Amino acid sequence: MPTVAQKNRANIKILYGERQSNVRTTLRNTIIGEGYKSVEDFSELKGVETALRSEQPDLIILDSALPGGDSCNLIQSLRYNRAGENPFIPVIVTLWNADKESVGRIVSSGADDLLVNPISPAQLLGRIDALVFNRKPFVVTSDYIGPDRRDENARDENIPVVDVPNTLRQKAFGENVNYDEVMSIVKDVMVTINEHRLKRHSYQIAFLVRLIDEGLSAPQKDASVPDFIRRLSDVARDMGERLIGSRYEHVNDLCITMIETASRIAMRPTEAEAKDIALLKPLSDALIVGFNPDKQSADMASEINGMLTNFAARSR
Repeated sequence: MPTVAQKNRANIKILYGERQSNVRTTLRNTIIGEGYKSVEDFSELKGVETALRSEQPDLIILDSALPGGDSCNLIQSLRYNRAGENPFIPVIVTLWNADKESVGRIVSSGADDLLVNPISPAQLLGRIDALVFNRKPFVVTSDYIGPDRRDENARDENIPVVDVPNTLRQKAFGENVNYDEVMSIVKDVMVTINEHRLKRHSYQIAFLVRLIDEGLSAPQKDASVPDFIRRLSDVARDMGERLIGSRYEHVNDLCITMIETASRIAMRPTEAEAKDIALLKPLSDALIVGFNPDKQSADMASEINGMLTNFAARSR
């Protein structure tokens, strides 16, 4: 793999959070010695959060258990454009205990990469090079925004990928970065991501409605139905917020009705009125058509069936 030229490393701004002071000092001094002169290190998450609000970093290296907050929540907030100005900053997460739950949370947060401690400077430098030359495009689903980790042969073509700005790459190639231009690109890409998210929400709603219908009609009611209903209410509310100012405002009334219906059911999931339950499917059908007017009904039904099949396989 090619490496970032020494002469171009000095302008790359890195935020580095690590709770163990000896590890933080050693690694920071080592990468500075390799030419990455602009490294700001932190022992607590609040410092990283503050820096994100006031600075324009090109890379974040973050301890998964940095004190003072939740690193995974911060990364997810970053990807959702709720922390800092640029939601597409590359993020490498380090962790000391690589248990399944911790790794799963990191992957789901939208981080680009993870390294298990103790790590060597060579490992870290190699991962930085990978983010410069081979960073993955982003993918957007109903509950995830971040690098596309799907196997190339198993990718769902209905979920497109999005190329995002990468100031790390620009600076690594010696380009002068104009942050006004970067922010303009970020704004345009966020519009695209928001539209993708709305479409994926429409599929998620249809998927959840199917699970609710099947769970309620089973001889023994599925104990997960209340969770499905709560999730339906949450997705509908997020959809309603994202509709504002989008090109899909024509489905706003349908969305409001879905929010109100799902909220009523969520308040009394075991005693919901039959008319509200009966309203869910026609509402979800109308929403998915409203967000996907160019798709055939059979194609949309096939995708929802695929989601149900995958869910059943994961639940076994």
